[in-house]
Amino acid sequence: QFTRDFKEYESEKYDINQNIDSNALTKSGNTRKIRINYAWEYFKNKQKELLLAPKTSDIYAKRKIDVESVFGRLKASLRFN
Repeated sequence: QFTRDFKEYESEKYDINQNIDSNALTKSGNTRKIRINYAWEYFKNKQKELLLAPKTSDIYAKRKIDVESVFGRLKASLRFN
């Protein structure tokens, strides 16, 4: 079983002058929240760096030519729209 750890950030409903900040609220009037998984962000950035490295970027570029055309033909043959 996997567990995911998120940090949750919630906006402040009122600004410095104690006025309601409309940008901090959703359409239904709730305060906006975001969740960030820092482990996920770390691994995502690490993979991005690896894919941008010269050696691996060449391999990744070839994948688009070798693999995607096959899937395109399969989808066309099976009439996926």
